Amino acid sequence: MSFSLKLMSIEQDALSIPENTEGYDAEITLGSKELANICKQMNEFSDTLKLDVSINSVSFATQGDLGFGEIVLKNRPPTNESDCGVSVKVRRPIKQSYATKYLLMFAKSCCLSDVVTLGLCQNRPIEVKYDVKDAIGDADSPHAHILGELKFYLAPKVDDAMDTDA
Repeated sequence: MSFSLKLMSIEQDALSIPENTEGYDAEITLGSKELANICKQMNEFSDTLKLDVSINSVSFATQGDLGFGEIVLKNRPPTNESDCGVSVKVRRPIKQSYATKYLLMFAKSCCLSDVVTLGLCQNRPIEVKYDVKDAIGDADSPHAHILGELKFYLAPKVDDAMDTDA
């Protein structure tokens, strides 16, 4: 069997993510399947997911024609081997909105890692990071090594009300 594909020349401006040298205003670590479940539930209500990160908790909220949905996660240690717990580290409280559609696509990577880390800075793209571990043997053992990491970036939604005031 053989295939022949024609080359495509796509001219597009390069898009770069500015390097984060100062660290994040907030960093949330939780189970990747838990994030996937949150995104799936919130997508039923609206195309916008509002993240509100305070000192010890993070709120995932959405509001649409069907109603309002909110899930609040607080710092908690893992309860068993299959639970990753929730870690919320905050330098500055932050509130931003993101497109649920894209977060839901990113969350489909939950099969690559048990844990996902969300890095947030005010008016900067959110970083959704999965550490990909070696699948051979026990991935939770201290001898398992990280093969690499998968990072997604998504710019926050711009509030139209703020734009009209300017």
